[in-house]
Order: sequence, then structure tokens, then C-alpha cells
Amino acid sequence: MAIIYTYPKLLNPQGNELIVVSDVNNRNSTRLITLASIAGLIPGTSGCSSAITGINDAGGGVIYSSILCADMVMTSTDGTVSITPFGPGLGVDLSASLAGVNCATNNIIGGVKISSTTTDPVPAPITSNYDLYPVETTTDGEFDCTAVVRIPTNASGCNDVFSKIVVSPSGDEVVASGCSDYPVFVGDEGIDVSVPIPASPFIQWTLECATSTTKGGLMVSATSAPSIASVADSGDYLPVQLYPGASGNDCFACVRVPSEGSIPCATSANIGGFHANVVGIYPPSASQTGTYYPVEITEGAPCTGIVRIPESQASGCTNAWSTILTPDTNTATASGCDDSMSFLVQNTSNLIITSDGDDITFALGCASDLLRGGIKVSGTQGGDAAQPAVSGPYYPVQVDANCVATVRVPSGDSVITDGEFTPVLMTQGGDGTQIVPTMYADSPAAGGIKYRNRKAWYHVVNGVVYIDFYLEFECHPPDQSSGAQSIILAKSLGIGVDDAGTLEPLTFLTGLGDLNVSEPNNATVNISRAECYLTAGGVDTNEWVTMPQTGMLNRYPDNITPGIEPFMWLAGHVYVDVVNNMSMQTAYSPDPWITLTTGGTIEQNPIQYAILAGSMSAVLRAT
Repeated sequence: MAIIYTYPKLLNPQGNELIVVSDVNNRNSTRLITLASIAGLIPGTSGCSSAITGINDAGGGVIYSSILCADMVMTSTDGTVSITPFGPGLGVDLSASLAGVNCATNNIIGGVKISSTTTDPVPAPITSNYDLYPVETTTDGEFDCTAVVRIPTNASGCNDVFSKIVVSPSGDEVVASGCSDYPVFVGDEGIDVSVPIPASPFIQWTLECATSTTKGGLMVSATSAPSIASVADSGDYLPVQLYPGASGNDCFACVRVPSEGSIPCATSANIGGFHANVVGIYPPSASQTGTYYPVEITEGAPCTGIVRIPESQASGCTNAWSTILTPDTNTATASGCDDSMSFLVQNTSNLIITSDGDDITFALGCASDLLRGGIKVSGTQGGDAAQPAVSGPYYPVQVDANCVATVRVPSGDSVITDGEFTPVLMTQGGDGTQIVPTMYADSPAAGGIKYRNRKAWYHVVNGVVYIDFYLEFECHPPDQSSGAQSIILAKSLGIGVDDAGTLEPLTFLTGLGDLNVSEPNNATVNISRAECYLTAGGVDTNEWVTMPQTGMLNRYPDNITPGIEPFMWLAGHVYVDVVNNMSMQTAYSPDPWITLTTGGTIEQNPIQYAILAGSMSAVLRAT
């Protein structure tokens, strides 16, 4: 191989010369590269800083690529493009010449002239029903090759026509579907169809007068009547005629009824008519029973109809009740002289019905194990109604010899009632006197406590109630909050009843209405669990600060809203000898009891949760 410096020099490089390089990005593989590629990597501060590197067409295809700093030549081979420089560094003007554009024909693609270069925006098609017309060019000297469209004179649409016919008053429509459509109005029998006024938008329908041969209309003397006569079941048919009166009344309907003289008086042998007195009553309904009496004609007043009823049958019902009235104001009314009423008594009842003169007496006998009846009670007025028991044995109602009702309850222990309820933590503020009873609701929007689990049960035996409760809770952050949150339980702390989101006292529960509500009755609350655990595991040794250990019923009389008692109030033990920490007393309003928190992440998961469980026994006694 010759020494490199002994090779002859390349005097006119074109950019496509090859150089051997090592590709460090491909394991130092040996590769070839052109001088033009190396020149393209050189920054614009050296080389051709203002050069055109290439020309692409509208589709991104490369039309021309520059080689180093070589000049680019622009040429119009057919002379249809004029290329003129604006000046040094200002660009190039390209203008098309029309000298080489032929006029368009039916077999040559070319250009056309138009009569105007500005126009309003072309409107969108307003119908899908249209015709297509070809674009043509003129051959008239100055306007040679001008584009035109010839539209037939009958292609301008439908002029002076109705798009639809509307029938009044129904509103029905007949819509035209083309310019050649037209409606045909047909009159049937005596109906005349005409357009009375030229260019009028209305069609006149004239109903001709009815005749003996043509259907038509009639006029009547009145358009309303007090009532419509019913159709006769028999009689002569009389034709409807036209009243032959003065001009303008020649279409009034009338019926010619034969005069009275033509109807003979009825006799026992001949069908006819008779006179009758007019009375202002509606005809009574036909009786389904009774005696038939004939219609006769009087001698004094010719042809007057009468009915003779024997005196023994004409005085109506005697010694009869028309209406029976019951104590609840219901009535039973007789509909005829022969009606009778029965008083029915079920065979399982001992109801007795007796008649004493004008009165009917219903006597209720004493109830027995076989018959339904009544009982007596030892008193008709007492205290508040007792609440029904939700469980326990049933005891029958019995009567003594005088029909006085009693219930015999076996001696000894007996279950009166028991049940379940939802417990809830609550407070009345510092020393139980600052605020009205307020509960720590479950998961409020403003933040507070979320109960993980809670339940309570109570049992009443011989006037003593036993209540057992369990609550497990954690911190609930406010809605739309972020970062770490906390809830502090401080001051008075009690347990009440959560009735679907409403705080209620223990007296709200069935069977506990006699819990003392006016003064403390010293019922003790026993705490079996007061614990705090980390959700990550283990005991939180920083909580409870003051641990509930005991408590009592009705510790705080409610001075703000009297009567909202009682609740189970909790207490802890604190040192009152702060020097030696030797003496302890109960504390019902410590600050705080416990603080529950959440993490600072976006999930705001609780850091710990608390457990509070216990029970209470109290004597039920009326106040």
C-alpha cells in the first residue's frame, strides 16, 4: 500500500467522494461516508450559511438536492412560467403565462374565462331534487372562451303555486310533491266547490239545499234545545219537508204532523188518543209488582184519560219504617211496602238483638273462649299507654265472674322486652353545658369520625335494663381536602342513639320510657375496652390521653333543651395532686380524650383507629 501523502490531490471534489470511517455507535464498525454528508454536518457559521439545501414538492417528494455550494438553475422549458428576481437576497418572482393555455373543449382539458371574479358565498343545496346542466364556452369575439351554464326557462322552480292544501278545521294537509301536481275538488250530491275571489287563498264549499232527488243540507229554526227526545218505539213515519215560505226560507226543515181532529178518541174497541192534565213532574219508573188498573175515558170532559184506584189500595204503606238509621249515621231505606230488613248475627258472636217498643237494642254479651263478645275493665283512664313488647311470652286475657278482664303474669323473673340500636358518640361541650346535645355523625362532609363498626343491644328484665355497646372508629377527612387531617375528641363525651342520622336519647328505645330524665339515678357505665391501634399494626402508645374507665347515666341535665335525656356519659381518672401524682378523681370533661389522624398522601388513609366498648345497668322507674 502506498504512503498516503504520495497519492495525487483531488482538485474538483463533487461531494460524492467516499471516506472510510469507524462507526462508534455500531461497535466501531468500518463504514463509508460521502464528502457531502460530512459537509452537511458542518454548522452554518462556516460553509454555505444561506444556501438552499433542496426543493420538495407538495407531497414531500425531493425535486432537487443541492450539492455543497453549487448554484441552482431555474428554467421554464415551455415558456409558460416567467422567472424574475426581485433583487439581491429578496427572492424570485414566478408568474404563469396564459399564452400556452388552450380554451377548454368537450375533449380537451383547458381554461375558461368568467364574467366576474367576486360573488356572494354559494348557498348550500336546499333540495335533493335537482337537475344537472353542463358548463359551456362562448365563441363571441371579445368574450371568446367565457364559461356559461344554460338553464331551461322552465327550470326556475314552481311559480305562483300552493305548496299544500290545508283542510279546516281538522288541520289535515295535502302536500304537493312537484310543480305538475294539482288537487281536484269534487262535490258529492248537493256540495258545490268554487273559488269565489280570484287569487283568494280559500276554497268555498257551498252545501246546496236537499231535494227529493239530491242529498244536501237543511236549515233549522233553533240551534239548541232543552233535551233530545227519545226515539219512539212505534207510530207513523212522517217525512221531513221544506217549508214553502217566503224568499230566503226555502230551505227550512219541517215535519207536518196531522192535526188533532184526525186522531180519534180511544175506546175499548179502537186505538186512539185522549186528553191528559199536565203536571210538572217526571214520569215515575214502572213498578215491578202491584195490581193493574185500566185507563178510562170520562163522560163530563170528553176523551179525558183517568185511572180509578180502589180506596183500600190508594193510601200507601201504613205503619212502616221508611229508613233505618244506625249510630254511625249509615241508613237503610225501604223501596216498597213489602220490604223487610233482617239483622244478622254471626254464629261465633254472642250479640243479642231485642225489640223494645219503637227501639231496637243491640246487647253485647261477655266474651268467652268460644264466642266473640265484650269485656269490662277495672279503669277507663290511666297513665301513658304502655309500649308493646318486641319479645317475650304471650299471656291470655281472662275474665272473672263479672266479665272484668285480667291478665295473669306468672311470678318470678320474666322478660319484658329487648332490642338492638345503633350507638353514636355525642357531646354537650365543656362540662356538658356549652352546647345542645350534638352527635359525632358518621363520615360527615366537613370531616370528623368514620365508624368502622358499631352495634348495641339492650335487655329488660323485671324493671331493670342492661345495655351493651361497641364502637370502632377512625378519622374521616373533609371532602375536597388535602394533606394530613385530624379529629380531636375533647370535653364531655357520651353515647346516645343514632336514629337514621338523628341523635336520640336512650328513652327513645321501646320499653325504656321510664329511664329517669329529671335527675341522675347513679346508674354506672362500665368500660370494658378503650384501645387505640395503628393501621400499620401495633398499639398506638400515644392514645388515649385520658382513657374512659367508668361513667354514669344522665350525668349532665340538659339546661339548653330540657327533656333531651338521658345519655350514657363517660369518665376517666386523672391526678388532682399534680405535684406528687398521688390522688386521682373522676374527670367527665378532659381535654383531650384522644386525637385521630390521617396520612398526608393523596389517599389520606387513617393512621390509627380506636375501640370503645362497655355496658350499663339501670333501674326503670317512673318520675
